[in-house]
Amino acid sequence: MNTETPISGVIQRIEERNHHLAKFWKAAHGWAPIEAAGLLSKARLDWQVSLSSSLRLWLRDPLNAISDGRTAS
Repeated sequence: MNTETPISGVIQRIEERNHHLAKFWKAAHGWAPIEAAGLLSKARLDWQVSLSSSLRLWLRDPLNAISDGRTAS
């Protein structure tokens, strides 16, 4: 029996964790020092979530369907 998580499941976990981390750090006001909370709220951690979602680009079948210089479609 194969107990490995499929790659799509791994990407989903990465997305979920980055989403929760971004949400957590964005709400730092009230428990973190004011200066740190201000910086965290501007850190654009949502970009990390977006980057995580872009990992799905590499799930195409066949794997070589994406060129080295992938152009916008």
